[in-house]
Amino acid sequence: MQNKERIYYIDILKSISIFSVIVIHIFALGNSAKVMNITISYFAEIFKFAVPVFLMITGSLLLNRNYQSNYSFLKKRIKRITIPYLFWIILIILALIIPNGMTSQPEITECIYTTFFNFPLSWYFWLMIGVYFTIPIINEFIKTDKLNSTKYLVIMFVISSILYQLLSFFKAYTYIDLTFFILPIGYLSLGYFLSGLEFKNKRNVLIISIIIFIITSIIEVLFNQDYNLNLIFANFPAGFTSLLDVSIIRIIQATAVFLFIKNLPLKKFKMKKFFTSISKSCYGIYLVHIFIYLIVFHYVPVKGTGSEIMLLFLSSSVFIFLISWIIVLIMSKIPVLSKFSGYA
Repeated sequence: MQNKERIYYIDILKSISIFSVIVIHIFALGNSAKVMNITISYFAEIFKFAVPVFLMITGSLLLNRNYQSNYSFLKKRIKRITIPYLFWIILIILALIIPNGMTSQPEITECIYTTFFNFPLSWYFWLMIGVYFTIPIINEFIKTDKLNSTKYLVIMFVISSILYQLLSFFKAYTYIDLTFFILPIGYLSLGYFLSGLEFKNKRNVLIISIIIFIITSIIEVLFNQDYNLNLIFANFPAGFTSLLDVSIIRIIQATAVFLFIKNLPLKKFKMKKFFTSISKSCYGIYLVHIFIYLIVFHYVPVKGTGSEIMLLFLSSSVFIFLISWIIVLIMSKIPVLSKFSGYA
């Protein structure tokens, strides 16, 4: 029964996270309008636990496993995300070139390169490529001494996050290099660690998780500080950048979300099929929503009062989420398109 319950809470986590990703992208358009004297785009901070939670789910599912070989693991995982990505990124490139009337070769070449490698809405794909190459190494490390190895990585993740957050806050500099621990490896290890935690009083966990989520979300919205890795890798010679938030506040927020959903009483939950379908469609929704997003906001103007724009963003999030899900489901049923659907 534990295995089934674990699958259900992961399905719910994935469903909530993919919807949150859509909300984040849409709310990014609200840089000028305000609600309660807060710029609308800042409200996206409430939902930015999404990518950390996705990474935590990946860690809980893929770490401490026996794989036939690193090659077979990488081939399966990278192929699964690359084929759908290429299909949809080509459609997105066409959607950018044709409506904007791009005709010159330099302009088209720049559009193709920028969209394929540096399109802000598709950075998660490149993040996951790196994650999959990392997992075989981390997996062997955790398998040697499951609990202690995981605790070590999680503790170093938290310490490194606090250290660099303080350095950033005080605008200080140091030669101390703990950046290895605040890469995605931190969230992978945290997810695996949390997935193995069991609490006797789950009701208290639910209450505490809600309180922590509310507090951390308020902090993020009101202060809205830049916690990106760009601060840490500002002088990195290869020009590496990342949108992965590794602030201690975000780590705590994502942990609260993970533990809240994990400890929900799901035995009599009546929407399991719905969330399972969303979960299986998750990667496809991520890819499809970018295309739908571009189409919707090419024709729908973002104007009005702050409350009107907020309502527009919320309704658009639900609309794009549902349309993307339906498209993925339809594609998954068509043999010639199923491999491009992102449905797993």
